[in-house]
Amino acid sequence: MKENAKNKGYSGELSFDEVFKKGTNFSSSLLRRKLIKSGIKKFEKCECCGISEWMGKPITIQLHHKDGDHTNNEIDNIAELCPNCHSQTDSYAKPKGNNLNFNLPEIKKEKVKNYCLNCGKEIWAGSKYCSSCENERRWKNSNRPSKEILEKELENFVSYTELGKKYNTSDTNIKNWILSYNLPLPKRKLVEHKPKVHHPEYQVYTTRKTATGWEKYLKLGQHKIARYVPNHTVSQIEDYIKIFYDEAVEKGIIDK
Repeated sequence: MKENAKNKGYSGELSFDEVFKKGTNFSSSLLRRKLIKSGIKKFEKCECCGISEWMGKPITIQLHHKDGDHTNNEIDNIAELCPNCHSQTDSYAKPKGNNLNFNLPEIKKEKVKNYCLNCGKEIWAGSKYCSSCENERRWKNSNRPSKEILEKELENFVSYTELGKKYNTSDTNIKNWILSYNLPLPKRKLVEHKPKVHHPEYQVYTTRKTATGWEKYLKLGQHKIARYVPNHTVSQIEDYIKIFYDEAVEKGIIDK
């Protein structure tokens, strides 16, 4: 069974002979420190090219397993190499344990070409038609009206969105149709909506308050006025507030 430093605790607990033998699994940095401490290897000079410096600075000498087996830590299987020589070895960056099976394809798969279904032109993968055929196909399948019909539609134009709903398309498409027929873009007509009063301010005598403010001022129940506001006009609301105002004056709740 392989011996592991993690299971044994600190490496100092193991003797030199227990570490440097076959079937042990220790990190390269741990092995390097033990070899330097024992004086067997100094890791100061590459055993292959002999360099010890690079650009005027000491080079880092790496620990290399000659047979590529990281569990074979016998002294004869360990070499001192510079990074360059180490990277040129056959076993460099080889998976530990030599038990991994990589099924890499020998031949790269050929790129599958894609062609337009209409004209046969080569197109991007995932597309069905080229840009020209796609535009033509959309033209045929769209609900686009003729120039004469569209021109009549613009006479009673309200908004691009409303016209788009009629032809089941977007407001942007409506604008594009108008421009393609060289027709002027119409201006959107303002649609008159029934005004809704949610939180208006009312001028009754000399006091100016919101609906909630009047409720507090006249000491009325919650939402007594606020619920009346949305469905009535300003004049109706003023008359409604005046009723409560006069009652509050009579009862002495407020001063006139």
